[in-house]
Amino acid sequence: MRTEDLVASIFASFQWDCWKFALPFAKPLLKVNMAVVSHNHRDHLATNLPEKDVVLIPSRIEVPSCFANLRSLLRVDRYEQFGAVVFSLMDRRAISEFLRCPVKRPHAFWWVVSCLGVRVLFIGDLWAEDVETAEWFASKMFEKDLSLNGVLLPSYGGVKKHGAVAVRELGLNVENLAFWLKDVFHVTVGALPHPVEAKWADYNAVKLENLAGV
Repeated sequence: MRTEDLVASIFASFQWDCWKFALPFAKPLLKVNMAVVSHNHRDHLATNLPEKDVVLIPSRIEVPSCFANLRSLLRVDRYEQFGAVVFSLMDRRAISEFLRCPVKRPHAFWWVVSCLGVRVLFIGDLWAEDVETAEWFASKMFEKDLSLNGVLLPSYGGVKKHGAVAVRELGLNVENLAFWLKDVFHVTVGALPHPVEAKWADYNAVKLENLAGV
């Protein structure tokens, strides 16, 4: 399978927080109906999680009481593997170790999903300062000859929180990051509308109903 096809398959094979990519041309990688969770904010927790066979979730986050007893929850400390697909959890400590420099705790846990040598980085949400960390992380991956073939990023409109000073600051910084990844490293970029679709993305995901109702 071509690298770009495998990236599309990784995008489309799983639910990312409350987003799903509708890519009918992408070949499913697993028969398991799986969701990957980046953090426990209600606007990222899809109401359909009880329908999933497996919900990968960072081990150290709490989930709302409505999901606390889900048998499908699989709490991850470092990584889990399903067939040829490996899901690696990147928390502050793991990111700092990889960069060999301490970083502040990111807004959400990151995941690196790999299959047959192809890697996709999933960042479900960002503080303003996380954008620079993400750029640094991507650069370091290529420096270490670890191919980064796809990245999933939230697409913002005007944001008054998340550490941004100006309303459009975070959205523009994510846009610049996306174009840098595409232009410099030829990375395929998928957008997670939060809440707006992204013109900078190769693919935009579909937003699903979430616990916050937004």
